[in-house]
Amino acid sequence: MELDYDLKALYKPLNEYLKENKEISFLEFDYQTGNNITLFLSTSSNVDIDDVSKVEMAILKTMPSIKRIFQKPFIHLVEHDSLVPIEACRTIDNKTITYLSMHSENWQDIKDDEVLPRKLLTRIYRDNYSIYENIVFAYTVNLILNYIRKNIHLMKDLLDNSQSIEVNYFEKLDHLQYYLALAKLHTSYIRNYNKDAQKVLALLDSLMDINSKITSRLHRPVYLKNYKKTKNLILKSTNILNMQRDYHQVYKLARFFQLEKLDQKDKFIIDKEFETYYKNYILCLLIFSISNFSFVSNKDSTINFDNVDISFNFKVYNLNVKKEENIDAFVLNFKNDKEYKICLIPYQENISDDKDKLEELKTKYDEIIYAEPFYSKDDKYIYLSINNLNSFRRIQQLLLRGMIYSTTNYQICPFCGEKLTKEKDGYLCKHCFTKITKRHCPVKDADYMETSIFKFNISPDEEEKKIDTESYLHYRNITSIASATEFICPHCNKVHKHH
Repeated sequence: MELDYDLKALYKPLNEYLKENKEISFLEFDYQTGNNITLFLSTSSNVDIDDVSKVEMAILKTMPSIKRIFQKPFIHLVEHDSLVPIEACRTIDNKTITYLSMHSENWQDIKDDEVLPRKLLTRIYRDNYSIYENIVFAYTVNLILNYIRKNIHLMKDLLDNSQSIEVNYFEKLDHLQYYLALAKLHTSYIRNYNKDAQKVLALLDSLMDINSKITSRLHRPVYLKNYKKTKNLILKSTNILNMQRDYHQVYKLARFFQLEKLDQKDKFIIDKEFETYYKNYILCLLIFSISNFSFVSNKDSTINFDNVDISFNFKVYNLNVKKEENIDAFVLNFKNDKEYKICLIPYQENISDDKDKLEELKTKYDEIIYAEPFYSKDDKYIYLSINNLNSFRRIQQLLLRGMIYSTTNYQICPFCGEKLTKEKDGYLCKHCFTKITKRHCPVKDADYMETSIFKFNISPDEEEKKIDTESYLHYRNITSIASATEFICPHCNKVHKHH
């Protein structure tokens, strides 16, 4: 049941191809998508539901003991002598008097033949949480959290990918080229996991509940004082681990993790090579997403992966993608009747160190977005992963926003290319039901644009099943959303009530 999730290896085949093909035609790129240019790999190969269920049961069996140890752990009382100011002294014994008589430097004054002390030697008692058994406990807690958090991430991707294919074509909620894009990404085998969807969802809920219950207790001293001491821990038997019921359950779980080799760290290697791999993946995903959002490029266009500079157009919308001059990033320059520039920065571990360069970027671009291979709730990050099918849709969401903000004269729908109709509170496409509305933030006194699907409703049951809130509106929203009907203002991050 060894889990070997080598993050770098997922992106390696694509990069091996790009090493041999530094420049290809746009038609060749389209052909190679899904073959040598792999933009999607299902997480189904990285998670075994039966294996995870087995581990979940072992954790659940131990949870009562874990809660009790968090609440009332074994501790040792440690005592030592300490010289303290007189007002802090709580205990005086013969040793205190003897020490004071021999150390006049701790006298404050002598009055009426009595010594007035400034400091006294006293016995200090404190609780020692760092006994070996509590270090084993913290070690086991770390094992649990590492395991369940990784599998929560994988199962969210698995369910998100599965839900993405369960869409009715005739509802016109997705882009016309959406299903063509799915076919290119070779997603048909995900359907095999649909039959396990309820089982996966129940397992995901259970793991998230375990994560929540443990995380809420991590402030307790039995964990805080020991979690950094677990590195290179050698698990061995002691009287407490054998004889005390709760500690014995924790010890058994730690042994289970070791026997099943679940204590081995995953190969989440983030280095310069991975950053290069991920950057190239982002570039390919970017081009794929653009070309499957009705944008077209000149048939003679070529893609230079080392120094990309390629132009696209769709109706009245023009888009140029090129490499940023000063950092490893890509610039999306949208043009209609005005320019709107977005800088997309692929994950770089030390990007925050280049403060001067980042400040300069703020003066050059309307938006700076950071691409991450992991989930993030921060709006300035966009989750783009080879394991997540909706990564290309998140880029298309970015494209929709860029197209709308490059426009002042709303005549052509940026989603489908049909004519927009002026409404009382905005613009409506009667073909794809895209609605574009201008809003005002009263907190920051700033305007912004909002998109939705006209008269679209989602039942509470369906909304609850969605793994990614962005999928409520099929990625047709250009602002973050709290629900299918609650839009978050990009200026103040609050939901405004509009009349």
